[in-house]
Amino acid sequence: MNNKLKKILPNLILIGPITLFFFIKWYWVLLLYNILFSLFGYITWAAMKNKQTNIGVVQAIVFPLLFNVVGLLYIVFVMAAADEKEEKEKLINQYENIEKLKTIAKMNLGGFEYINKNEVEINWLYGIDKAFDFNEKRFEKNLIFYKYEEKEGGNCHVVFKGVESELEAKKFIDLIISQNGGMANFKKLNDVNHYKYIYRGDLFEISYFNTTGTGWDVDYAVEIEKVEKFTIVDKSLKDGINENDIKIRKMINGLDKILYNEGEGPSNGRLCVRQDTDSSFVFAYFDELNESLDLFKKIVINYERDHQVFQKSSKILDELINSGGIIFKNDLFRLQLIRENVKYKFYITAPKGFYNKLLDLD
Repeated sequence: MNNKLKKILPNLILIGPITLFFFIKWYWVLLLYNILFSLFGYITWAAMKNKQTNIGVVQAIVFPLLFNVVGLLYIVFVMAAADEKEEKEKLINQYENIEKLKTIAKMNLGGFEYINKNEVEINWLYGIDKAFDFNEKRFEKNLIFYKYEEKEGGNCHVVFKGVESELEAKKFIDLIISQNGGMANFKKLNDVNHYKYIYRGDLFEISYFNTTGTGWDVDYAVEIEKVEKFTIVDKSLKDGINENDIKIRKMINGLDKILYNEGEGPSNGRLCVRQDTDSSFVFAYFDELNESLDLFKKIVINYERDHQVFQKSSKILDELINSGGIIFKNDLFRLQLIRENVKYKFYITAPKGFYNKLLDLD
């Protein structure tokens, strides 16, 4: 047993460090081998010095020692050059990413703001307030990344979050939905290709997918995509979630849709706030009558159950909306649903605007 161990042990000592190439940088492995060879040279000399040899300790280790010195100098040079190159590339990447984000911010593409280095602030989504720029390419679990793309159908803002399982992905999607208006304001869609558990809300679509083949250090990723499919006439308009969204929704029972700034555009069913200190109001455009009536009813039922909107048929209500609109009002706010061109326009106004002392808003 001892003989076998004596035969195996030197081989393990010599070959074993090769596996370190998979865990540390190559020049550290070479340095380790240089030290080992010097050590073996000394051990060999110590074992043979009593066998009438004229080999001195210097002669026994001179060659490994020489290789050590040359190797050490080479490794120091390589390390210095590698560190300098890595630092230079890091600075270049940071500069390029910063300039890229600054350029996008100046274009007022909406949905995020430049913070510092490679981080962006997400202002159109509850539950995620900032993310790394996607170009960082450090995709791993629990890190959130932001990606911007220009597409033919509209500018695309995408947020990614890495997860370990489909169950974790679904739980995270459910959490984001609950924080952004709830399931009542999201539509479940059929799976498309590798995208699963797809829900579409007023401003974004959320789903998850298997990351096989992407090179990412996660098994699955949740994707939250916001697409700008409209043209902003006034680029000075603010985007993202309105800062008084929660206060206004608390004021109006039944209003659970998120309120966005006007820069997001009042697309189908998306409520936006016209921010005017004297006459601010909330508005949205609807493509379908039923969708606009559903929101009207959801609010009014909390205040007046015998309102005409619950008494008349959709056909008659459509005629009323086309002729002058339907209205509900109380001391706090006023609802109005009218028809403009081919759209149903939904208004929520308040006496002197929402930015008065009633709500203690700025």
